[in-house]
Amino acid sequence: MRKSLQVKISVCVAALVMFVMLLCMIIISVTVKNDMIEMEQECLQAEAEHYAEELNSWLTKEITLAEDAAANIGTLDSIDDAHVKKALLSHFEGKEELLDMYFGTEDGGFWKASTASEIPEGYDARERGWYQSAKAENQLVVTDPYFDAFTLQMCDTIACPVFRDGEFIGVLGIDISLVTVSEVASSVQYASGVYSFVVDAAGNYIYHPNEEFMPSEDTAVAVADTLPELIPALESPEEEKIFTLTDDNKKEVYASVYPIGDSGWILGVANPVDNALRTVKQISQRILWIGVAAIVIVILATTLVIGVIVGSVRKMRDVTVRLAEGDLNVQLQPTHSRDEIGVLQNSMYELTSRISGMMRETNRILGEIADYNLMVSDMAEYPGEFNELSRSVNSIRQILNRLIVLVQQSAEEVHTSASQLAMAADALADSTTSESLSISNLRDNVEQITDQINHNSLHCQHVDAKLNELNHEIQAGNEEMTRLYEAVSEAENGSADIQKIVEAIDGIAFQTNILSLNASVEAARAGESGKGFAVVAEEVRALAMRCAEESAKTAELVENCLSAVNRAKGHADTASECMNRVVANSMEIAQAFTEISDATTEQAENSKRIIVELTQITDVVQSNTATAEETAASTEELTAQAEKLMHLIREFKTEG
Repeated sequence: MRKSLQVKISVCVAALVMFVMLLCMIIISVTVKNDMIEMEQECLQAEAEHYAEELNSWLTKEITLAEDAAANIGTLDSIDDAHVKKALLSHFEGKEELLDMYFGTEDGGFWKASTASEIPEGYDARERGWYQSAKAENQLVVTDPYFDAFTLQMCDTIACPVFRDGEFIGVLGIDISLVTVSEVASSVQYASGVYSFVVDAAGNYIYHPNEEFMPSEDTAVAVADTLPELIPALESPEEEKIFTLTDDNKKEVYASVYPIGDSGWILGVANPVDNALRTVKQISQRILWIGVAAIVIVILATTLVIGVIVGSVRKMRDVTVRLAEGDLNVQLQPTHSRDEIGVLQNSMYELTSRISGMMRETNRILGEIADYNLMVSDMAEYPGEFNELSRSVNSIRQILNRLIVLVQQSAEEVHTSASQLAMAADALADSTTSESLSISNLRDNVEQITDQINHNSLHCQHVDAKLNELNHEIQAGNEEMTRLYEAVSEAENGSADIQKIVEAIDGIAFQTNILSLNASVEAARAGESGKGFAVVAEEVRALAMRCAEESAKTAELVENCLSAVNRAKGHADTASECMNRVVANSMEIAQAFTEISDATTEQAENSKRIIVELTQITDVVQSNTATAEETAASTEELTAQAEKLMHLIREFKTEG
């Protein structure tokens, strides 16, 4: 839903007013809250001091009683039962807040005013803490709470040293029940919601509204265990400070402490934050209601004023809306008002009149152009940037006039060129068709050549494989020839060894012959007894002769064998050299055939690529043929369209 100007202005003003009022209320509320909190804290500090003074007044009265009684005993003529009891009773009677009053001496004597309880047998006051503290301090002391053995109650003792003629003779004590301390502390008239507590010098509670914190015979509750945030304040209670902490009821409170005279006791006063801020909340609510009422009043007054101002704006809005909808007959009446709205209305009147005139004249010129009349008169001039429309319309008419004239000339030229192009396209189509046939024949011839090259490549590969097998066989024969050569060399070396053996045998036969001759000589010398030995020697000589003959024959055979081995070695060397040359030549032939096979394969691949390229050329030529035919058809259509264009252009009435 579209919002009106009045609503927008009202909303903006209202939002601004609400923002300013809310900001003011927030600032006032925060300021009031801070001031009230500061005032409450100051009041709490003052109350702590005031209540501490009230408790100090009561405690001072009890301390004064103890000091007077001690001074009275110090002036007695004699420290005996009669005088001491009389003095104690004179100060004890009528003092209902006291549990007992007693006096212990340095020599072990002990008297008490109350008859409610008996003195235990063997009781020695000098061993008691109150006695020792007063004697050690040499002045009045207030003890921490303890369980009294006489009254069986929790109490505090005010112990005052007693002097006679300047000499310490004992200590006087006054017992005050913690119940009495609690009654006195609770009897103070605190502000609404405020409560107090009392802490002794050891930091333990003497009095607290929560009975769980009250000391008993067995336990004492320390502040450090319940409110550790308050420890710095207890250490320096003279400093006026306000602490924000959480009490035993889990409530956030403002707390302040103040010493109760010189007793060592400290009074703490606590005020819950909710209680302290109750007045702040009430004042904030009042400020809120006052602010809301002020906002409502300001918004109503602003709405009325804006309604009067926006009335004239609505009229101008209606005129501009109808003008935007194309109603050029709408007319805004001028006004005699000279304020901003009046000036705006008169300016709007002049604007609508001028726009209506410009639109009518523009419609007139464009209507003539739509009727193919470019000889219509120019649009009149207008002031300022409105004249841009006049110049633009006139320029459009002139540009269209020149354009139509140029188009007429171009159409005639296009018609002539289209006719020439049609004839050229026909000739191109015929030539591309002829080229397509020639390239197809060329492709068929190249395919035949490629098939032959592939066939040769297969044969070359087969021959190459056979040459590789032959090469392997030749290499194997060469290896066998090498092994034959090595065997002949070994035979030659063996023959040399046999020749040495034959020579050794020949030497042995020669030595044997010599020995047989020597034996024959010795047998001859022996005469008849050496005949048998001579026969043996003859046989040995004959055997030696045969050995020599056989050795000669063996040597001859070995010589013949060595000659044959040498000839075989020579032939083996020659055969090995021939085989090496055959291997080298076969390897060269195999390498040549391998190169021929690779070249043939490469030629086959190249021929395949040539076929692919020729196929692409064929496709291109065929595409060119189709394109040429389409171009011929298009040029014929272009010629027809040029004739239509010339017919249409002739309908325009142009200048020149």
